[in-house]
Amino acid sequence: MMPRESAWVFGVEGYGAGLVRRLMCGLGWRERPEDGSLGPLGAPPQLFWNGSTAGRKMFKDDVVHPWQLLNHFPRSGAIGSKSALLWNLRDLCSAGSEVSPLVDFFPRAYDLRRPRELKAFLLDFAVTRAEALLRDPMAQRPKTLAEATGVLEACRLLDNISELQSKEMELLLAGGAGNSRPGEGDLGNVPSLEKEDWLLLASDSQAALKIKSQRSHSLLAAQSKGGESECDEGLMTGAIILEARWWVENLQNKTHRQYALNGDHAFWILKDPSLNCGRGVSVFSDLLPLLEEAHQGGWNHVVQKYMAQPLLVGHDRRKCDVRLWVVVTSWNPAVIWAWPEPYLRLASRPFSWEKSQVSDPFVHLTNRTVQKYDGADSGPPVPPEEDEAHIWLLPSFLSWAQAGLPDMPGGARDRWFNFTWPRMLEAVRSCVRSCREDVGAHPPGCFELFGFDFL
Repeated sequence: MMPRESAWVFGVEGYGAGLVRRLMCGLGWRERPEDGSLGPLGAPPQLFWNGSTAGRKMFKDDVVHPWQLLNHFPRSGAIGSKSALLWNLRDLCSAGSEVSPLVDFFPRAYDLRRPRELKAFLLDFAVTRAEALLRDPMAQRPKTLAEATGVLEACRLLDNISELQSKEMELLLAGGAGNSRPGEGDLGNVPSLEKEDWLLLASDSQAALKIKSQRSHSLLAAQSKGGESECDEGLMTGAIILEARWWVENLQNKTHRQYALNGDHAFWILKDPSLNCGRGVSVFSDLLPLLEEAHQGGWNHVVQKYMAQPLLVGHDRRKCDVRLWVVVTSWNPAVIWAWPEPYLRLASRPFSWEKSQVSDPFVHLTNRTVQKYDGADSGPPVPPEEDEAHIWLLPSFLSWAQAGLPDMPGGARDRWFNFTWPRMLEAVRSCVRSCREDVGAHPPGCFELFGFDFL
């Protein structure tokens, strides 16, 4: 039973303490004395709001009372860990038909701590780079045999490794049934690629293409030399174009490839699984720098496919994501309350695929804690009901979308409420459900606030 002296008393510390203090005092609650004593007459406060480390230490020390309210769950850090969430979602989405397949809402990702996943990523990077070359508008319309030889090399690369990549990805998506956790398994048989193939995948793709194209063109020229006919060269060029189209259609039909995420840019994003607020996040277009950074971090990274067609908003076409806040008041069973008005977080600079800007966080990241350092936040504070420099509230976005996306079937508002919003809620449910075993049993007074980001 809660002591009478504890009722309507709260303690607060850590991130957001000022806001929580103002809100609770406005509701008539009293804050425990600042000297650290546990409320009036030494009784513990009814509500404890603190940082995640301090909150989970309370569970470890077994000092949480059944009647107390605490803004954390035991072991809920699994949902905030990019690697733990990846593994849990794979297990959940492979277990049955109650949830959507993982590839429907989660860009494919790999936990590089595990050798088998490193192998799967290398294969995916290779297939994605070859696919990007084939989807390049210039590659789709070669006028001469010399221009078509680079396309031929991409097709040969796909013929060598595409099927193996599919098998590795299907194994990972099978979840716990066919998988091992980090630290288990081995690298397996990485396919044998020529030196120029690895150059194509590493950092000097243009040099590799030039070498391989010259060799392929020599071979093709020798094959057609007997006729010395422009017609023969035209037929070969046409055949290469047809093969490239076949490969693009073949990859498009493979669900696990998430064709819509790829495009003609093979960008990937590397993340430290334990950090947040945009820390430990880097974007890469080439393989070698990505592997170097992962190696420097002891391979404790998750690598994820960068979306090739992000939504760009505003007159200057900036990248954005949607931040949705939810409160979980029970994990077993799952009870989730979603704030119905998410908002958009915008990058502070116009979007670009230029390689010179691939490492610019003000172009490719949307985290509020990152963008505020771009110098655009000088000036008086903005009221919470108004847009900020890098924040659009939902009404502002829908107004822009109605005018800026006129070709959307049914209109932007209808698309948001009948398609996007339900899918966001389903993704949140899947994430919470996937971590139920990690959290396990918990005191009835636990609750926790989580921010989910959608692209």
